[in-house]
Amino acid sequence: MSARRAIAAYFETHYLAYLGVIVCNLFSFSFHWVFDWARKDTGTLAHIAMITYVAISFIFPITLVILFAIKCFIRQSPLVLLGNIIHAYLSVILVFASLYFQCSVIGDLADAINKRDRYTSQLLLQKEGCASVKLIRVADKRAFKGIKARIWSGLDYPDAELIKRLKLFDSCTYIPAPGTWMNSPMDNYEELSVDQIVNIADRLPDHAGLIRYQGHNVLRVYFDCIYYSVICVATVGFGDITPTTIATKLITCIEVLVGMVIFVFAAGLFISNWRMAEKGAAAQ
Repeated sequence: MSARRAIAAYFETHYLAYLGVIVCNLFSFSFHWVFDWARKDTGTLAHIAMITYVAISFIFPITLVILFAIKCFIRQSPLVLLGNIIHAYLSVILVFASLYFQCSVIGDLADAINKRDRYTSQLLLQKEGCASVKLIRVADKRAFKGIKARIWSGLDYPDAELIKRLKLFDSCTYIPAPGTWMNSPMDNYEELSVDQIVNIADRLPDHAGLIRYQGHNVLRVYFDCIYYSVICVATVGFGDITPTTIATKLITCIEVLVGMVIFVFAAGLFISNWRMAEKGAAAQ
């Protein structure tokens, strides 16, 4: 009976942390379905649903984490307070990792669409008689710089199915090694040249099958997001992964501030409670 009470008391104390992590991960891993549906449906209802979904998926989990972090500042026994601090850190890491993953889903799709349109425009200019115009590399619109795997395929990140359909293995300009269930053929190379990208666009005028959801990259991207979240909350800043959009920079700032607040104030309170407990034990 005591074990049941202990388990019940544990979940009663930490349910906000678990709820925030679970809800945020459910939102993040289902995000591409809603986002893809809203992208294909140009109606007002789809746009309203998308905005509402994004707002809930970002605001609700962060609110739960902040509420749980506040519990770290309540005077409790040192061991209980230490448990709250550890749970707060873990929940912050996982919740913000999920938010970074959602930003990656949006950023990778926006990048694929932007490069499709830009490179196609350059190709059309050349075909219309502007052959002397030099091809220019299109800037990345991805959420992070340093995460190699992508959630969506595109002209500069073709998936295995597109490579097979266009017989790109037979191309003398682009011969990628085959991928596996855990990676894409493009993971074996740094990047394609502009000529190679435009060549793919030229061989795919209707863009059919160009932009696809890369489910095999989900765990890899999510792990990179967890890694980046740990680096942020620890305020280490290696620089191998960096945010590139306003949203990811803002979320990064919030996570760093939350992590610093938990460390400075909650850790200080933990040390104070520990000393008070030692003085109480010595007085007895």
